[in-house]
Amino acid sequence: MSAYWPYSLDLDLDEFGLVEESRTAAFGLLKTVRSRERASATCTLLLHGVASSWRTWAPLVKEGRRRGQALGDVVMVDLPGFGTSDNRLPHLDMATLGAELFALTAAFGYERINLVGHSMGGFLALDMASRPSAGRDRVASLGLAAAAYFSVVRAAQGHRSFELRTVVPSAVVWSQRLLAAHQTINRMGTTVMLRPAVARAVLSPFIAHPTRVNDSTMRLLVRESRPESFVLAARNALGYQPREQWRTITVPVRAVFGARDRLIPAGDVREFLEVLPDCDSVVVRGASHMVHMERPGDSFAALFPEQEII
Repeated sequence: MSAYWPYSLDLDLDEFGLVEESRTAAFGLLKTVRSRERASATCTLLLHGVASSWRTWAPLVKEGRRRGQALGDVVMVDLPGFGTSDNRLPHLDMATLGAELFALTAAFGYERINLVGHSMGGFLALDMASRPSAGRDRVASLGLAAAAYFSVVRAAQGHRSFELRTVVPSAVVWSQRLLAAHQTINRMGTTVMLRPAVARAVLSPFIAHPTRVNDSTMRLLVRESRPESFVLAARNALGYQPREQWRTITVPVRAVFGARDRLIPAGDVREFLEVLPDCDSVVVRGASHMVHMERPGDSFAALFPEQEII
């Protein structure tokens, strides 16, 4: 195993040749961070999960620098309603969002896209790579971190199950709905969770070793929690059939999972590999749902094989 959580979520944009800007999209202003100079016709589009922003990709970017293995042209976004991106619409429809992201990368001059997503961002990436659309043909590959979303989708659909693997996904979905519906409770909960000890306890199902994560990082993760945006994202699960949808994916797929992940449990991983048996997958010991931040060395090796980086 590689080192555990070796990097902060801060990133010096100038040092890594990145530029920050906002673009107008259907949802409002979309915050982007991308390579300052376009060096290729292909970009790597990094899509974060819930309780996250583009900054959660900083550890993988830093790990690439440490290895002397650049990611090529990079585009990172704060998805609508997360980070500093707006969401002025009453929904977070994946088809609309996918079309916006395809248009965004085209506006930057990229013809092909290596899609990489964590958790909710992985769910979005899977949809973009499988939904019939003009942009789908531009997807060159798919990289996923903790993104076998079967139990989360079923929990959002209201399926009742006594399987142990559904307990945490169901608790997450219902707690986020409660917080989204009751802003006072949400504000009070956030204030309490900003205390590092409380944050570590609450986030323990998603972080294998919370006591090894510094206080500032824990507070950042708490501040990025957006129950209203989570609920809007979860509505995409209604009527969604992941097995039927994802089995149509034909591009190369690489995936990394945390062995101690309770949101994406082992049963979900097995089901995912039944649907996409050609997927190159790695399960990382000593990591949970934040696998790409917890073990960026193992995650980088799984998602970005050296010979495939352009």
